[in-house]
Amino acid sequence: MLLLGSAPALASEPLSLNCEVEGAGAEQLCAAVRAELSRRGGLSDADPALVLVAQSPRPDTLRARIDLVRNGQRQQGETGETVAMDRDGLAPGQLEDFAHALVRRTGLFP
Repeated sequence: MLLLGSAPALASEPLSLNCEVEGAGAEQLCAAVRAELSRRGGLSDADPALVLVAQSPRPDTLRARIDLVRNGQRQQGETGETVAMDRDGLAPGQLEDFAHALVRRTGLFP
C-alpha cells in the first residue's frame, strides 16, 4: 500500500498511467486499470503519475502493483496477485476485480 501524508488531496488532482508489463495477461490488466481510473475520473498527462508494474508468468497468474511517481520520486505500491484456480487463463471479470483492488490500494480514491 502507498503511504502518503496527503493521499486524500491527490484524488482531486489529475493522474496519468504508464504500464510496465510482461505477458499478455499483464497487457490486459493495463487496459483494465486504465478503464478503472477513467471510471473514477482520474486520467490525464499530468504529474503525479501512476505506473502499473505487472507480470504474467503463466496464463493463469498475474502479479502487479501500482507505483506513484510525484516530483520525480517513485514510491512503490503493494504487490498483489491473482490466480485462476479452475481454468487455463484469467476471466475478464477477474481482471476487472484485480484492477479495482489495485486502484483501491493506492489510497488515492475513496
